[in-house]
Amino acid sequence: MNSPLKDIEAIKALVEESRALIENEKWEAAAAVLEKVVELDPNQPKSHDLLADAWEKLGETQKAQSSRSHAKAIREDKWKREVEAEARGHHEIMGKASRHDIP
Repeated sequence: MNSPLKDIEAIKALVEESRALIENEKWEAAAAVLEKVVELDPNQPKSHDLLADAWEKLGETQKAQSSRSHAKAIREDKWKREVEAEARGHHEIMGKASRHDIP
């Protein structure tokens, strides 16, 4: 089993490879590499966006739409968790302040 650091390095290398393939308009190869990226790290919306771009260039509109939907869902979930965490923190601060105000 790979260590998390090796996994991160492998993902970074694949992303760089995909960017080079995109730059050279090798869409099919880029899509194949990006599919590996989203398999290894499915919670990165940018990888899904890049995959959607590749699918669009290949005329695979349904696959592109699916990848964009995944990216959007990930972003929305992240935003929701951040808002909830902020609300919890605000609630905790207000709870502590009100307890200190009571004689």
